[in-house]
Amino acid sequence: MAAAPGGGGVFSVVAKVAGREFARFHLDVGFGDAVLDGPEHLVGDDLLAFAEIPPPVALAIPKAQQFAEKIHAYTFPWTDRENTRSRDLVDMVLLIERGALDLDAVRRAVMETFTHRRRHSIPSELAPPPRSWASEFPAMATEAGISTADVDEAFKILGAFWNQIRPLSPSDI
Repeated sequence: MAAAPGGGGVFSVVAKVAGREFARFHLDVGFGDAVLDGPEHLVGDDLLAFAEIPPPVALAIPKAQQFAEKIHAYTFPWTDRENTRSRDLVDMVLLIERGALDLDAVRRAVMETFTHRRRHSIPSELAPPPRSWASEFPAMATEAGISTADVDEAFKILGAFWNQIRPLSPSDI
């Protein structure tokens, strides 16, 4: 979370009920990023309707913003090491395939994220992922349920989407 202007952190979350583990995940928390639109309201499953308990509601940054932050991390030009953000490729393909992303909203979010963070420029072309991702990618892709477990095919999906949201220039905001 070093890219977030105000810093941030990654927190491990374990969801338990009566001592039984139901889920385990990481929660990214960043501070200082510009958010163009208000939060999305995510409504959980209505599993406790029989007890007249409403489904849980969580606030989340908009999907376009999620995509913008992930493409920013994916495209960061590391000089001292290889990019290790393979999970971001999985997440971006998931957003592309199931997120019902609005192209104009994504374009605006990408422009604002890169402008606000000021760490590197928006690339006109995306570089393919490092070859080292090929070994870990299939398991993450399968777990996420995206259409391919092949890192090269996932990159093609990302590249095709990226080409739809270009040209990215200040006049697009």
